[in-house]
Amino acid sequence: MIHRLMRPRLSITDEFKGVTIASLTASRYTSWSVETEALLIAKGLWKCTQVLAQDFMKILETLTLKEKGKIETKFDKVLGAAQCFLDPTCKEVSRGSLTAKDVWETLKDQL
Repeated sequence: MIHRLMRPRLSITDEFKGVTIASLTASRYTSWSVETEALLIAKGLWKCTQVLAQDFMKILETLTLKEKGKIETKFDKVLGAAQCFLDPTCKEVSRGSLTAKDVWETLKDQL
């Protein structure tokens, strides 16, 4: 059981200050996804994880500049949160993802 306690834990600032979730490794995708989903729901950001990059670009085309800024900020927070709670190997797998949905789909397929 000691190895579980020593697993690296990460935290990020701003919206997620003080939040810790054990980083995603190949062996803990399910628990990581449940913990991360709960966190994003609590922060009112879960819906941002349901949009793939191509759909996100279409959404942006329909918005005013001010609306785009707000939406992009939310999506950036979610993408940052998703990537912050990954171990280095998983970060490499998800590199290049443009939205949190892309991160989730890539990791789910790879792990």
